[in-house]
Amino acid sequence: ASVVVAPRMLDGVAALVAINNAGTARTVRVTLPPALAGRAYVDALSGASVAADGTIEITLPPVFGTVLV
Repeated sequence: ASVVVAPRMLDGVAALVAINNAGTARTVRVTLPPALAGRAYVDALSGASVAADGTIEITLPPVFGTVLV
């Protein structure tokens, strides 16, 4: 897989880490576990807000990653 998404939860704080190892941009739609769904996430690098209901769509530039908290 060229894109890896890892959900994490600690003390009620949720985070999603996404990494794109491909040489081209990739967009992925991920089904979230119930504990991580229904939240608004903020991209720790850009400050952009990302809404997540039961799924989340993430677009990653080539050979790049992001952390959503």
